[in-house]
Amino acid sequence: MRATRTMNQGASARPAPNKGAARKAGPGKVVKLGRRAEAAAPLSPGAHFAKLLRKLAEGRYEASLFGGEPREVGVLPEVDLELADRCLAEQGIVLVGMVGDDAVIFGALQTRERRAEEIVLEAPRRLVLKAGKSKLELLAEGRVKLSADAVTVDAPREVRLASAHVEIP
Repeated sequence: MRATRTMNQGASARPAPNKGAARKAGPGKVVKLGRRAEAAAPLSPGAHFAKLLRKLAEGRYEASLFGGEPREVGVLPEVDLELADRCLAEQGIVLVGMVGDDAVIFGALQTRERRAEEIVLEAPRRLVLKAGKSKLELLAEGRVKLSADAVTVDAPREVRLASAHVEIP
């Protein structure tokens, strides 16, 4: 990175202060100081392990490569953006490498099995679970329909039906 220097009479040259600062360069003259971003050096060939530090924009992240400096990375089109977002949120390990001049995420490294304690399926009108001739249908108005050739209720302790009307044909 490069800092612009200014000279006052009788003073020696000094590096400019922080990015975006302004300094007087003489009577009535203000010089805007800024930094020019240097292009990151390309990665060595192959895949590199990294963790995502923050999201910069849609499909762009700042990643910390193991044993290296943080750098901006993109996401290959074959990689779901939701996967990259989950790796950022859960601090999962991603695989990063070069494609042309860009450092990109190739995928994620999964090191442990994740088992959900609860799975919620939601549908605005109707949710159907079907296997062969069996079907469970949940309707938005609050009705549930179970269809099968045979139904077994296996409850060694108790079966309770709570309804204003129970009909057994």
